Amino acid sequence: MTGQKSPGALEAEIKQRGKDSKPVKPRKECEARVPEHLPAVDEVIEPEEVTAAPNAWRHIGEEVTEQLDYQPARFLRRRIIRRKNVRRDEPHQAPIIAALNTL
Repeated sequence: MTGQKSPGALEAEIKQRGKDSKPVKPRKECEARVPEHLPAVDEVIEPEEVTAAPNAWRHIGEEVTEQLDYQPARFLRRRIIRRKNVRRDEPHQAPIIAALNTL
C-alpha cells in the first residue's frame, strides 16, 4: 500500500496543520458607502395623494436613500427623502411612500 497513511498518521497530520494555521483576524467594520464629510443636498418627495389632500394624511416616517453625486468641481451627498404617510381617518391601513426615481 504505497501512498496511503495509517489513520493515526492522518490524525497527527490534521492536528499539526491546525497548530500551523494563523489566528483569524476579526473583520473590520464596513465604511459608509457615501462619505459623511461631504455636503448634503436634501430632496423631499411627497406622494401625489398627499400633495393633493395634505390635511387627510399624517406623516409617520421617511425612507432616506443616499447617493454619491457629482457637480462639476464638487462632490456632494444627495439625500432623497421619501415621506411615509397614513390616512388620518384610516390609521390601520398600510402607509404610502412616494416612488423612488433615481434617474
